[in-house]
Amino acid sequence: MLKIEDAALPHLAGMLQQSTPLSAIRIMVLGGPNGVGLGLMVDEKTEDDDLITHEKLPFLVDRKLLDYCGTITIS
Repeated sequence: MLKIEDAALPHLAGMLQQSTPLSAIRIMVLGGPNGVGLGLMVDEKTEDDDLITHEKLPFLVDRKLLDYCGTITIS
């Protein structure tokens, strides 16, 4: 499940302004010196992704990540 707070919507829409029509916002795992977390980037769908549309904004999440996390919240 994907939950997106209303305050995040303008920023997320801005991410897609410079992208191609096939692009979506990918939710992905990022690792760094402070540990592992989730990040966002503009990308295109692969066969392992679920495409979730929220308020007309497309999001991509790898099926395994979605199963692992259960609910992902963007605030």
